[in-house]
Amino acid sequence: MWAAPAIAAFVVYVVTLGSAFLYDDDVLIRTNRWVQDAGVLAQLPFKPLLASPPIGTTNYYRPLVVILYNLMWQSGGGRPFAFHLVNVLIHMLNATLVFQLVRRIACRNDLVALGAALLFAVHPLNVEVVAWPSCLPELGYAGFGLGALLLHVASWGKKHPAAPRYRAAAWVSFAFACACKETAVALLPLTFLLELWLRPGRPVEARPRVLAAAQSVVPYLGAAAVYVMARTAVLGGMLARGAHGTRTLADTVLNAPWLLILYLKSMLFPSPLLIEHVVPLVTSAADPRFLLGTALAIAGVVAILRLRRDRPALAIASCAALLPVLPALYLPALGRDPFAERYAYLGVAGFCWLLVGGADALLTARRQATPRWVLPVFFGVLVLAGCARTIARCAEWRNDGTLGAASIRDLPEAPIGYLLAGNWHLREGRKEDAIGLGRELGRMTGKDAIAAYQRLGSDAAGSASAQFNLGQALLENGRLDEAKAAFTRALQLSPGSVGSMTALAVIASQEGDDATAVLLCRQALAVDDHATGALQQLGVALMRTGDVPGAVVALERAVALDPADKESLSRLGVAYARSGRLDDARLAWERALVIDPQFAGARQNLDRLRQMSR
Repeated sequence: MWAAPAIAAFVVYVVTLGSAFLYDDDVLIRTNRWVQDAGVLAQLPFKPLLASPPIGTTNYYRPLVVILYNLMWQSGGGRPFAFHLVNVLIHMLNATLVFQLVRRIACRNDLVALGAALLFAVHPLNVEVVAWPSCLPELGYAGFGLGALLLHVASWGKKHPAAPRYRAAAWVSFAFACACKETAVALLPLTFLLELWLRPGRPVEARPRVLAAAQSVVPYLGAAAVYVMARTAVLGGMLARGAHGTRTLADTVLNAPWLLILYLKSMLFPSPLLIEHVVPLVTSAADPRFLLGTALAIAGVVAILRLRRDRPALAIASCAALLPVLPALYLPALGRDPFAERYAYLGVAGFCWLLVGGADALLTARRQATPRWVLPVFFGVLVLAGCARTIARCAEWRNDGTLGAASIRDLPEAPIGYLLAGNWHLREGRKEDAIGLGRELGRMTGKDAIAAYQRLGSDAAGSASAQFNLGQALLENGRLDEAKAAFTRALQLSPGSVGSMTALAVIASQEGDDATAVLLCRQALAVDDHATGALQQLGVALMRTGDVPGAVVALERAVALDPADKESLSRLGVAYARSGRLDDARLAWERALVIDPQFAGARQNLDRLRQMSR
């Protein structure tokens, strides 16, 4: 019986093992040298969750996740299969942990535990988390968090010396959960409520009971404090400079009640399922969504407090559905994505427990009038419906093309579908289709790209990636002032963006300010010394300032990092020629022509060199 949830999870998600990298996997995994280079493994606990340009340094400290990414890349040879397999295996483990946790708390009610775990295993709202390798933080923190809760509850029935060992293991598991994702702190109030409402042998009086529950949570607070200190030391503060997005605390207050209702609604009715949900923000306290959301939130709190007296286990299930979602309501940390399915992953476990446990409680109260087969049939229907919807959604997560097409079909006003599908078309060699859809990565032709980003409006204004790509389009069209403004905005949104620094260096060189270009390139290389674009531009700027030997060093480094980059080879040839190394220049240009026989710049330089030698 205990293996059934894991088996169900594997059956519905096995199709994802053949999927490609998707969406943000490109910058977080597929092109990220911090993932690909085994030599940097020891440095990763002291780094933010780094990504490749144009995102660069992120506002996240998740050391365990990036270490796992690196290990998976090495063990799987960079193939997406290894990443998808790990996601599926962790989800299978999480479904098993849900079964064990509910079974222990629900007084060994195997039927409720099995129903909750099976429904969690196949719930359609979890597809984004399991099918998308970039969602390993959600899977990891949920797994370690569930493990910590299970160990904590198991320690109640143990005596010395076993009980301290179980508690110590729970503290370690919680610390690992924090190292996967910051929202693991939501487990602190849940653990406190477990102690307060369910721990046997606690004092009946309110004050001693609260103090005893608080004392039990102190070690977890200590682990959280250590994580916060490490995060602050690595990021230079609780939030990286400039990484708090465009929303304010007032936005959070106005939108939190309604967003919470949307999450609960999606747990109950998981449709539509989208890579990005377009949710108009609440801007006034008179908005009916704020009033309705606030009223329902207050009613929900009252219901939980009343449920605590008669069905404390279900009160805990309610809190397990709500508390993990609360950090996702803080809009300043989220920027342009106020609602995302992945944030509900652990909350879905609590919701499934509440749904099945609540149905069991209702039927038990009417035992004489209700046949025993009603509850199994009830959750059996739910599980089968969840299986069908989850399998269909997994098929849409095969690659950026299928995911983009599904988004366009279900929410045509969302820009992300066109951007993903356009990216996919370009990779497949269908450039005209990509231009027609409007691509995010800046390779559209001139006016079409600029118009596409202008249509994105406020979404583009708050997105470092969109601003970077808009800058690229403007730069290609010679609109330097506007391009500089876009790249500057991208750098403000993502201060560690190597791509934005390099682009600003290009503009500085075009404006004749090569000293500033050199400074910007060196700043970019301080963030990522493997950034070949910054090395290449540094070489150009140094040549213009007269530092030809420095240019040679920079361009040789660029060529060593990417021997197939014809532009670096061509510019290295120019640097060699200016330093009098004509044979080396000729070899560099010949290598560039081997890569691209139609490369006009290298051919022209070779022709000039031959004319000089006659």
